[in-house]
Amino acid sequence: MKSSMMLDSLWVLATRFVMRAANFVVFLLLARGLTQAEFGTYGYVVASILMLSVVFDVGLRQSIGLSIGEGGRAAEAVVTQMLLLWLVLAVAGSIAMVAIATFGGPSQPLLLLVLGVASLAPAMLIRMGQGVFLGSGRMACLNRSELIGRAVLLVGTLALWSVSGLTIASALMLLLASYLSAAGFLLWQLRDLLGRARPDLALCRTLLRRGLGFAGGIVAMILLGRVGIWIVNAQLDAADVGAYFAIMRLAEMVAEVATAVGVVIFSHGVRAVDAEAAALATVRTARGVTALMAVIGCGAALFAEPLLSLAVGPAYVAHADAFRLMLAGAVVSCFSMMLYPGLSSRGDARYGFWLFAPGAVLAGLLCWWAAPIWGVAGAAFAAAAAQAAVALGFILTCHKVFALPIGSIVLPQIEDIRAVGRLLGRRTRLQGARA
Repeated sequence: MKSSMMLDSLWVLATRFVMRAANFVVFLLLARGLTQAEFGTYGYVVASILMLSVVFDVGLRQSIGLSIGEGGRAAEAVVTQMLLLWLVLAVAGSIAMVAIATFGGPSQPLLLLVLGVASLAPAMLIRMGQGVFLGSGRMACLNRSELIGRAVLLVGTLALWSVSGLTIASALMLLLASYLSAAGFLLWQLRDLLGRARPDLALCRTLLRRGLGFAGGIVAMILLGRVGIWIVNAQLDAADVGAYFAIMRLAEMVAEVATAVGVVIFSHGVRAVDAEAAALATVRTARGVTALMAVIGCGAALFAEPLLSLAVGPAYVAHADAFRLMLAGAVVSCFSMMLYPGLSSRGDARYGFWLFAPGAVLAGLLCWWAAPIWGVAGAAFAAAAAQAAVALGFILTCHKVFALPIGSIVLPQIEDIRAVGRLLGRRTRLQGARA
């Protein structure tokens, strides 16, 4: 169990680093090709799609993974009900997206609103469909379902940049194309499970009931990271929104690696037979990945000014200190992103709501107070402080639930290095045998 989770985590880490590199190039081109105000609009749309795709998923991603992982339901039946629920929830989500795009954000032409709204349904389908891969342990399929969309986004952005065609409209068109391609590829990967079962309202209700147990924590988790951009949008000018989005996305590249590993932790947890071994593997993975991200975060903070200048342009260098604050929050939030899936996979999803929800409220209140005083730096401080408080809460919760010393949860151990060495050695031997 331990080796399997760590091996999968290493593969996910390698995949995510490739994806982050692609995202970084896209991010760099968008930040330089759009004005700060346009970049802020793009960020507002992306943040809204992410938030609403989670809200209207209502925890089905995890519920589907849990139902398949337990082995009590045929995958074909679960996929059929997933598609039925997606059709209904996508309509409701699209209505909410219209409201947010029309009344909540900066005034934009109709085309931009349509593109933002149209992106929500395929984003929801990707999220729900990946629950099937979580429950069946098909991590390679999950990775491919994400890579295809990133590839479309990268190639398309490079093409638009090369012909000087990068505008806010073309960027949102490309975003929609990336979601549609990823959703289509996901359905192709699920083709063997499609059309083999009939609608089952009882199973739909079961999936929804179980999903709602996850939904509160997941929504609060996303809100913790996104509430700042809405408050900055309400209190500061469009250029500040663009700056905040830029440093937030750069810093989040650290935490997104931990989020990806959290997917592995959840997938293994729902299929685990030995709860104690699963808990130990979760803690080992969390502390090791967080230590790695801390090293990367320290390097990024040390070279914040040249990194911002290279990534998003000289105009953003003035926000280097805000970026450092964001990085600190992103590193400590790695614990939350990995310990929460470990808890929820063993039936303790309730802790997510009780920790993330107060954290989101804290982030919102601090940002509302600090942003008008210190601008983007104040908003960054609010986000980092709230993320640190939530991470501490998860560490203390795992100390209680897993009955493990706090030091063993937080600090890397000698056994972690030895385990990685054994895995790399085994991989080398396998490659040698194949050669």
